Amino acid sequence: MSYCFERKFEMTKQELKELITPEFLSTLHSAVECCGWDVDMVESMNFCDWCYNVAGQPLPKYDMSFELEDE
Repeated sequence: MSYCFERKFEMTKQELKELITPEFLSTLHSAVECCGWDVDMVESMNFCDWCYNVAGQPLPKYDMSFELEDE
């Protein structure tokens, strides 16, 4: 990455950190668990983890124990 891009990214990340509240993280974590495998669960968990890292919070544990419903 170029120096300018890295600097812009860090500034944006710092600004974003101020918006990532505990309530937001809780809602995001719940949404990831709720949507489960209806979406790409791995990518959803990666994004959720990234948000927790930006906020400087410990990564959440995911409850993967859900029953598949018959359609």
